[in-house]
Amino acid sequence: MRATFATVLVLAAAPLAAQDGAFVVRLGDDTLLVEQYRLSGNTLAGDQVFRAARVTTIRHFTATLDRRGGVVRYELAGRPAATPDARPQTLRVSFDADTAVIELVIGDSSRSQRLVIPGGAIPFVNQSYALLELVTRQARRMGRAPYVAQLLPLASLAPVAATVTGGAGDSLAVAIGADPPLRVRVDAAGNILAVSGRGRSGPFTAERVAALDITAVARHFADRPLTEKQP
Repeated sequence: MRATFATVLVLAAAPLAAQDGAFVVRLGDDTLLVEQYRLSGNTLAGDQVFRAARVTTIRHFTATLDRRGGVVRYELAGRPAATPDARPQTLRVSFDADTAVIELVIGDSSRSQRLVIPGGAIPFVNQSYALLELVTRQARRMGRAPYVAQLLPLASLAPVAATVTGGAGDSLAVAIGADPPLRVRVDAAGNILAVSGRGRSGPFTAERVAALDITAVARHFADRPLTEKQP
């Protein structure tokens, strides 16, 4: 008998430390992505299971942060969940004062691109709330509205601004480029608790959970790609 998705969510008895997090992202009633991460010192690392129209992908990512919380290096490696022993496709991004260097490695080949971009930019992967949380945490620390951060979406490599404005209570609005604003609920430190938004295929939500068994999630969705377009 196939396990239900609920059985692969592991809810911890005690609250997570602030440097840990896990999210379940849903497009309507369908699970689109799950993500678990840990922030330790200047390193953010985590894993994702992402369901696209044709294939479910398991990804591992690491980001090295500077003392201000900006990203100086980011790496994302992905492979089909159905073939976890396959060689990964790896994307690496490094930032200096005004330049980003992007390298894509597929098998034995690689290609790179250099972009002029303001320092302190944060790489952006759609629906990765571990990365977006770097923005909301910084916005809370700065304590001013609006707070504007520079993002580099890795799908387009076209820099955009993320503008954070305060809402009522624990709510923030985060507008990324020209997209409709995300409604984000955060704690006092800026850790993301829940997100709601609307994409090309309809409304989506993200919910923080205590923990995830990423290996079990990957097995559960390995042969079950998403039947709808991603947001």
